[in-house]
Amino acid sequence: MKKLVLLCAVLAIAGSAQANLLSNGSFEEDNWGMSGYFPGWTQAVFYYPDPPWGTQAPVLKRIASYGIFVGTGVPFDGSYFAGTDFGGHAKFHIGLYQSFATTPGQEYLVSGGFMGGVEASNDTAWWEVKIANGTTTDPDAAGTVIAKKERAAGAGGFSFRETFGPVIFTATESTSTMFLKWGRVQSADYRLEACGFDALSVELVPEPGSLLALASGLAGFAGLALRKRS
Repeated sequence: MKKLVLLCAVLAIAGSAQANLLSNGSFEEDNWGMSGYFPGWTQAVFYYPDPPWGTQAPVLKRIASYGIFVGTGVPFDGSYFAGTDFGGHAKFHIGLYQSFATTPGQEYLVSGGFMGGVEASNDTAWWEVKIANGTTTDPDAAGTVIAKKERAAGAGGFSFRETFGPVIFTATESTSTMFLKWGRVQSADYRLEACGFDALSVELVPEPGSLLALASGLAGFAGLALRKRS
């Protein structure tokens, strides 16, 4: 009985340190085929010209792959990711965001994967993952840029598929907001482009006391096993 109680305590300490604070970070939850809808996330057009110019802003979807930029549009985890491929020539800044509870002064580990590409054109394109301070809908709010890829204006065709992290950020408020951002400046060039995000995780960095308790628990568990064997 003592052995079982000790094991449960060890597992509880380990689990609390490794729990993902994001909801649906791998986009595996069913969205019932609703384009642009992701449980746990809010999709937004952060910027689009008014009046509109060129092609409509793209919409991220729950997909298993995209066809252009071969080798980049596949999930990092599970069967789906949030992404799309798109042909257009408008300036846009779109993405997803989600707020989650944090403790001011506490450190957190952020990891995940993102992907995308754009054909050669005379404008700038970017893909970014950011943690903003507090609960906000402003993608430019103060915070920490976790990962970013950028294709400079006038550069050739560009594509990527990368994991990032774990990156440490320190919370400043009782909530924080993750932004997944994709944008392109205005251009007359009609080009193919793509974007995707997947396997996103925010986890608490264990405090030294928790690590010590975990180590002590493992040592105690090993000791009980040795005594039973002898």
